[in-house]
Amino acid sequence: MSAPTPNQIEPFSSSEILIGWSGGDKYAVPYVEVRYFCPCAGCVDENTGKRVLLKTSIRPDIKPTQVQTVG
Repeated sequence: MSAPTPNQIEPFSSSEILIGWSGGDKYAVPYVEVRYFCPCAGCVDENTGKRVLLKTSIRPDIKPTQVQTVG
């Protein structure tokens, strides 16, 4: 059995995105959480793996301007 993949990504509310998975699960995820868990080198130290982005530095009204799946 293969791992579930996202097959639905769309706005859910003014502060959440809806992510649907091929296995049938759907989750409304706050935009702040999506931003906080970004795995890029600007958000996570490449050498230590420690998150350097502070959740308190993310504006509570953050919204995506574009969404795409990668990988």
